[in-house]
Amino acid sequence: MQNKSVKFAIFTIIYWALRIPLLSKGFGLDSDSWRIVRAGQYILSTGKYQMSRFPGYPFTEYITAFLVKFHSVFLINFVFALFGFGLCLILWNIIDKHFAIDKKIGFWIIMALSVFTPFYSATVESIDYIPSLFFAFLALWVFLEKTTTTTPE
Repeated sequence: MQNKSVKFAIFTIIYWALRIPLLSKGFGLDSDSWRIVRAGQYILSTGKYQMSRFPGYPFTEYITAFLVKFHSVFLINFVFALFGFGLCLILWNIIDKHFAIDKKIGFWIIMALSVFTPFYSATVESIDYIPSLFFAFLALWVFLEKTTTTTPE
């Protein structure tokens, strides 16, 4: 248990140390991030739903609408980075508990994921697929927890 706590602390420090300096720099170069923020601003100002792009991503757009009222780029990007952090922890648990023969591999996989360029850039801007991945992996984790039976040793 001690070893996993140390790994968790290392992962947490590295994950946030790489992201916090960038969270207040704007919504990134991806036009989808800007569309999500504009949709959130529209929802906040009118009370009517507007999709950022077809087919629409209501969860992300409503979360952004709630956060936009605080006028904080950092806060909006932090929430999306938090979804990425949660995604990594869920994936670590799934790998270690259900798929890994060696318990060290889950830590190294999430470390690699956290610095993988597409994932890294998506977790420092308000892009919609990070919350989507979070909930997809959360559903997988819940499914595995409910259906996996343990055999007594």
